[in-house]
Amino acid sequence: MAQIDYHKIHNESIVVDAHADVLLQVLRGADISKRLNYGHVDLIRLKEGGVDVQFFAAWPNPDKYGNGQMFNQCIRLIDALDKIIKNNPKKITLTTSPQEIEKAIESQKIAACIGVEGGTGIENDLDKLTEFYNRGVRYLGLTWNVSPDWATSSQDEVSSKFKGTKGLTQFGKEVI
Repeated sequence: MAQIDYHKIHNESIVVDAHADVLLQVLRGADISKRLNYGHVDLIRLKEGGVDVQFFAAWPNPDKYGNGQMFNQCIRLIDALDKIIKNNPKKITLTTSPQEIEKAIESQKIAACIGVEGGTGIENDLDKLTEFYNRGVRYLGLTWNVSPDWATSSQDEVSSKFKGTKGLTQFGKEVI
């Protein structure tokens, strides 16, 4: 049987990490342009690990931020990513399409993508969803461990304490 060269496969592939919770560390002062001795992600280790595409999560912790604050927390996280990109233009670039991802990879840059973790971040407002899109967000996780008003999380659906309507509401369908 032939030996499989996993390093060769890895190096010839487009490697995508679909989720990094590093932006909160950045807001707390971490400089991910330098090698960090903590956390999972910095630009140096991403490059060394052969990661071509990194999805950065903007997560508004529902235990800390209530309605009226979750959207703004996501914006602060997106602003933090924008600052990283602005300060490291030779290492990383924001990408919002497959074509931009390919261009970034060809330029030896990390393709940065933005996702919002949990639909609570739009605060039941389609204009805020549009604002996320305009800022470069290309995925929205409908739920996290808690439900927005318009979709239920798996955790809530199995909880005996949950009293809301299960599934997706009409507004949830509009979000999609």
